[in-house]
Amino acid sequence: MKAIAVLAMLLISVYFPTTTTENTDESIVKIIGDDSFTHQNGVVAGNGSAENPYLITNLSCKSIWVENTTKHFVIFSLDLSDGSTGIFMKNVSNGRIFNVSIRNYSYGIYIDGCKNIIIENSSIEECGINGIYIHSSNNLTVKYSEFSEDNSAITLYNGISISIRNSYFNNCTVGMAILQSKNNIFAENTFIHCDEAVTMAEVEEHASGVDENVVLDNTIKSCSVGIRISDSLYNNVLSNDFVECSWGIYIAHGDSTKIIGNNFTDSEMIISSSTGIWIMRNNFRGCGVEIIGNREDNWNTHKIEDNLINGKPLVYITNSSSVSITRAGEIIVASSMDIVVDRVEIQNTSVAISIAFSENCTIKNSVIGNCPKNGIFILKSKNSAISRNYIRNCGKGLDIHYSSSLDITKNIIYSCNRYALCLDSSRKNCIESNTLALSLYGIYMSDSSLNKIYNNSIYQNGIYGMYLDGECKRNEIYGNFFFENAIQARDDGSFNKWNSSEFGNFWSDYNSYDIDGDGILSGIYRIEGDAGAVDYLPLTNFPPTIKEKSANNFIFLLALCFIAIIVVCSAVLKWRERLQKSF
Repeated sequence: MKAIAVLAMLLISVYFPTTTTENTDESIVKIIGDDSFTHQNGVVAGNGSAENPYLITNLSCKSIWVENTTKHFVIFSLDLSDGSTGIFMKNVSNGRIFNVSIRNYSYGIYIDGCKNIIIENSSIEECGINGIYIHSSNNLTVKYSEFSEDNSAITLYNGISISIRNSYFNNCTVGMAILQSKNNIFAENTFIHCDEAVTMAEVEEHASGVDENVVLDNTIKSCSVGIRISDSLYNNVLSNDFVECSWGIYIAHGDSTKIIGNNFTDSEMIISSSTGIWIMRNNFRGCGVEIIGNREDNWNTHKIEDNLINGKPLVYITNSSSVSITRAGEIIVASSMDIVVDRVEIQNTSVAISIAFSENCTIKNSVIGNCPKNGIFILKSKNSAISRNYIRNCGKGLDIHYSSSLDITKNIIYSCNRYALCLDSSRKNCIESNTLALSLYGIYMSDSSLNKIYNNSIYQNGIYGMYLDGECKRNEIYGNFFFENAIQARDDGSFNKWNSSEFGNFWSDYNSYDIDGDGILSGIYRIEGDAGAVDYLPLTNFPPTIKEKSANNFIFLLALCFIAIIVVCSAVLKWRERLQKSF
């Protein structure tokens, strides 16, 4: 939502700028055309040549307005504060702004249709819309300048060959917004405490886009988003340092982006609905890479090589078969089969193991911990086994979407911030003999049917031990141990069965008696939820201990019935014989 708000704000500044050339305030110095470079307009020296530019300084004004000029000039050593626009330039070539302080404007500097402009050693603070707004301009440089508490420090719209270097951005909503611009370079800048340090976005459909830009050698620290790239192509993010950002890089529909040689510390990378991303020679500490997307090419078209996650390799396997993995800092498997992950230990990354569009894969005997997104993520995969893994302190321990015929057995998953196990839009999976505990939800099921959940220990979860939403149907849930969950279970679905023909589940909050000693409590256990579900055979113990006598009694009753039938038939035959003799 914050990203949408930021983009909306930028669009307003693009399409509805507040600057107007009809301002008649006497505190505005106006230079309209080359003949207006006069002493009255602040020119103290120079002849307008490249070697001897006009020097403009010592002005006492609110704003400087320059339009339709080609002469070389320098505006320097000025303090401007409190107005609509500090410096306005339109259709201007060969200008330089040096050592200027601008504070508390809607637009600090507004540049439209200009070229060969340099802004350096300047300070721009507390501007409500843009510190610098650059529109339809080229060959422009901003360097060695400081931006503080601006809404958007620099917005570049439809710019080409713009260079922003060696500048400092502090506590801005957006450091740099790059819209519909290409072939620009942003290098050796520092961004601290910005909501978004750099945003690249295409804001007009069928326009030229945000393509072939280079973000190089920047330091981005304590920002919500380091670099966001949306609907853009062929951009390059090279040798940057990301430190303690919620998202170091977030790419959405940013195809063919190259991310090479960067350092990420507690700043995860997200690749969403994108194809052909190069992720190479990056170093991640306390974070990793998360891929998001429901199309297969969102997963299997990337080039991910030579990256380290906490000193271990980021393993990316695509379009492969029969591969065994025993060491990794993170694992991503796409469009593959017969992949075996055995005895790996993965800690402190975004998602430990991701498997998408794959089959006949195995994850076993592994230790996973402290992954804020997912321990194991499974998408559109089938006929795979997840067994004997130890997963703790993750956002979601085991997160399964659109998958089928998975065997999930004997895993221990606990202390997850959301779900120990999440099953979404998945069918015919077997969840058996797992421990799912100390999370918000032990098992969370959405739009999932025909799954079998039995013999699991589900205890001390903060909201529900088990939750089934209204689209869950025909699941079988029995032989499980529900112990001291805030709410043991809720079923809003339909036709879900909470007991087998022999026994149901153990419920720690159900008090009744086992009158006949068969391991089944008398009475029924009602499940919370719209389904009105019932466990008709609640257990006295876990695991179920249904006594042999139950079967023996059944056999004994059958025998009695058989004997009774024989006796009755015999009596009938004797009666008929006597009846015949009497006649």
